[in-house]
Amino acid sequence: MEVVTAFEHGGKSYGLLAEVMDEAFVEDEPEEGSLYIFEMAEGPEGVEYLAIEDDDMLTKLSELVEQMVLLEEES
Repeated sequence: MEVVTAFEHGGKSYGLLAEVMDEAFVEDEPEEGSLYIFEMAEGPEGVEYLAIEDDDMLTKLSELVEQMVLLEEES
């Protein structure tokens, strides 16, 4: 998994992560992969990615990510 973008909301840090595909196995048309939102927190060994268990918060963060993507596409 690779962090595509990081953002903050409500005083916490979050990351939008995507699966990394080996280019040797990708055909001419790359498939769209899944994206995941995790809370990012400093742990003893560096950044830890924590699952978001609150469904309402996950919905809100998903909407924020959609807005961020739309703004990038318009630029």
